[in-house]
Amino acid sequence: MKHSKLPLLVALVAGLAACNSGGGNNNSNTNQMQSTGSSNVLSSKSAFSSDSNNILLPYVQLNVDEQDRFYWYKGVPSPDTNNAVATFGSYFPESSDATPASSFTVSGDNNLQAFFNSAESMSLYQTKPLMKADFTNFAKDSNCQILDNDPNKLACNLTINANAGLFGTTGNLPVILYAGLRAYNVEEMIRDFSGSADTNGKFDGNPIRQGRWDKDNNADNTNQPYYMEISATPADFSTKTTIVDLHKYFYSPDNQEVFSFDASKLNAGVATSCNIVKITGVDSQAKANPVHCSDSSFSIDGSGNLQASNLTTGVYQINVKASEKNEQDWQTFYLNVANTNPSLNDWKNGKVATSNLVGDFPSIYVYSSQDPDKKGANAQTTWPSDYQTYGSDLQKINSTAMTTHPIKTALAEIISMTYTFSPAESSEYKISFWKLSPNSNPESQITATGVGTNRSDSDFARWIGDLVDPTKGAFASKGVGLTLNYDFDNQVKADLVGFNPEQQDIVADTIVHPIVYASQVNPSYKIDGLAMDLEAGFNQINAAVTFKKVADRLAYHGKWFNYFYFSDVFNPLLVSSFGPLGVANFSTYDVGQYRAPQSTGDQTGMVPYTADTYQGAFNIAEAAGIYSAFSTDANGGLCDQLKSGDMLPVGYCSLSLNDSISENNRRFNGNYHTVSTEQAMTDFDGKYSPILPLAASATEWNNVEMWNPDFTIPAGSEHVSGVLINNNACVGINNQFLQAHESDLNNQSSPAYGQLAKCLMADTMVGSVPVQTFSHCGTEMGSSESIPYAQCILVSNIPGKGIGDQDVKHPVSIDYAKNNLQVYASTIQHQTGYSVFALETPAAATSGAFGSATIPNKNVQEPWYIGYNYTPSTNPKDGEPYDPEYSPQASDQEWQAFATVINNYYNNK
Repeated sequence: MKHSKLPLLVALVAGLAACNSGGGNNNSNTNQMQSTGSSNVLSSKSAFSSDSNNILLPYVQLNVDEQDRFYWYKGVPSPDTNNAVATFGSYFPESSDATPASSFTVSGDNNLQAFFNSAESMSLYQTKPLMKADFTNFAKDSNCQILDNDPNKLACNLTINANAGLFGTTGNLPVILYAGLRAYNVEEMIRDFSGSADTNGKFDGNPIRQGRWDKDNNADNTNQPYYMEISATPADFSTKTTIVDLHKYFYSPDNQEVFSFDASKLNAGVATSCNIVKITGVDSQAKANPVHCSDSSFSIDGSGNLQASNLTTGVYQINVKASEKNEQDWQTFYLNVANTNPSLNDWKNGKVATSNLVGDFPSIYVYSSQDPDKKGANAQTTWPSDYQTYGSDLQKINSTAMTTHPIKTALAEIISMTYTFSPAESSEYKISFWKLSPNSNPESQITATGVGTNRSDSDFARWIGDLVDPTKGAFASKGVGLTLNYDFDNQVKADLVGFNPEQQDIVADTIVHPIVYASQVNPSYKIDGLAMDLEAGFNQINAAVTFKKVADRLAYHGKWFNYFYFSDVFNPLLVSSFGPLGVANFSTYDVGQYRAPQSTGDQTGMVPYTADTYQGAFNIAEAAGIYSAFSTDANGGLCDQLKSGDMLPVGYCSLSLNDSISENNRRFNGNYHTVSTEQAMTDFDGKYSPILPLAASATEWNNVEMWNPDFTIPAGSEHVSGVLINNNACVGINNQFLQAHESDLNNQSSPAYGQLAKCLMADTMVGSVPVQTFSHCGTEMGSSESIPYAQCILVSNIPGKGIGDQDVKHPVSIDYAKNNLQVYASTIQHQTGYSVFALETPAAATSGAFGSATIPNKNVQEPWYIGYNYTPSTNPKDGEPYDPEYSPQASDQEWQAFATVINNYYNNK
């Protein structure tokens, strides 16, 4: 989420799509495949070897009677092309920068081909559901073999033919067809499938499953129970009480399941003595033992009903295994017990839990370029000095400003999820993929060696105490917890939408391991949980199932799961996958896909607006003035673009308060062809935290420093950006012009000053406020002399009028935080406190920032660092660079003002 989170990142990730698929090339005509075989009947040659064109791809699985990959209307399915069952880009790079092939075809069994079609970005989606009769026919097909000696499980084959590929263009794709016992996935558990009913009111002979989320009609059925989190009170369990029929959580062809409590799936398949845990909190600094074994309080009767007695307040994680013949599967769901909750009977009638176990758990993002596995020569740049700085900052912030609602955990981006294999033929690290192990069973081809983190256990054990040791750790010793904020390699990131079940389990086990392992290194080492920053909003079925597996594994240990993105991506599926300890971190900043509309009631464009407009806040002349500035900038500038009648903000450019309010409203409350995120949070007991921009955001800042400015460089990476310009007036204002007219630019009556003012629209008024102002970027280090304009220009953000404002103004970051918060006030009970973006030292800024290099038009958003422990170096390349806008007094003022905003907001909760 580093400094940007703009919508274009969604397209970027899609363009990098390298997602999973299945793979196999079985020419055998026998109708039996043993899982114990070691010979590679699926591919006789090693994938990516120079003499093989048959790339081994991860398998795809289709389940009989699975309905969730379709939209339904009067019994007729329409494919949901957003929900790929596999993607292939990572296996077919067409160039060394990992750009994937652009298209592919499918060949092989014609009957099997009919179930698939290609979508965008080298992905494959399902065209029709697999019915019982289809499975019966495939069981007779010589292309399909029985797998695991289970007549309900078939392994079939298709071939993927890409239009390009550095290591071959043909892939072997195994397709597993499964008709046996299975746990319903999270979408199946919450989705209403009334639209799939045939003329007999059934689907494939089965009763129609009714659910809470009517995806086909963009509505929620709030009279239906929410099975992923059951609500109850302690009074419901004064005697043994029947809670729920466990058959509702599993698909069974014979309805002969036998149930038991079993949490082994959350423990890498290893049996554990505790299968039901009671969770009481997530704060590592306050909760010595947040989980308690509760197996003895629960039982399952002979009819498959879950029962319990004598339950007290807490959230119980229920782990159930269903077994039938030689088949088994696992399901995890939750029981939320609190005096303030709706009763068990009310839950059966559609009420959801109201108890918020995470509670008030404020967080902050922290960033550093320091790597614990790479020691620097200079003490000021050596691990963990940045984190020690942030720990000291947070201790002071919590003790002097945020005393009522202190920051409790730091989200530190110091670990990455990666594929472990890159082909030796590639000189570029960007090419990577999940390397498969040849095996006659497609499921066994997927092994844990294919994916990992960039931190080995031995390395992690060596340095994690530097952060979480209670006596000397950078955070723990200052009373602040740690959350590992995972970064993802692009290939892994893109593959999330296509991971098959085996890959999902391995990814979940791998990503959770370091959080649990820390306490194995030292019992006093506590990590609060993990966060994900995928730089895109993944709410597809396969991604959500993966997230649920991660969240369940964390919750078993009393750890939270945190996911960053804009609020509009959090649909009922994604919210439900997180569970009671999962938190959506909404970016309230950098949200701008549209400028706030000029006129009240303006509904033009692709998506209707839902928020305050400029007209609603400004008078007509003021609204016209700001839109005139946008139009001027759109003609040669890089901050605005007119498209289909809408004015769109572009790049890392200032959003006004009105833009920010409007876009936060649209993203959170918009229900255009969807259930709004506000409704999803309410109807599925979601938890979220609004992230507020106090420093270093891309578009909501006080000012921007333009280092080595030159307004004449043609469009490109070094073209002037980040500020609105009148391009025609900027002609001739290069860096030499600024050097030659330094003294003139200090005289507002000079022609040179007037020319620069016109270029930056400082001569254009919105009410009584210029579109932008400009000035020197402060003084030289250790001097009272101003930094020359040729070296740095400080430019303001653009005018706006926030909630309750009487006049137009240039806002500061606190204004953005205050206004953004108000959008979410209606669901404050679902919040887990606030989150802050961000703590980051000047040394962690991008290359060339603060004049440390001669890169033209290098922008730095201000404020950048909002802590107290910053000492610039006389040699920026060898230590902390000099930020002329920084002062500890300004940091203190910002935190004190922020505390007032937070206290006013949450104390009325």
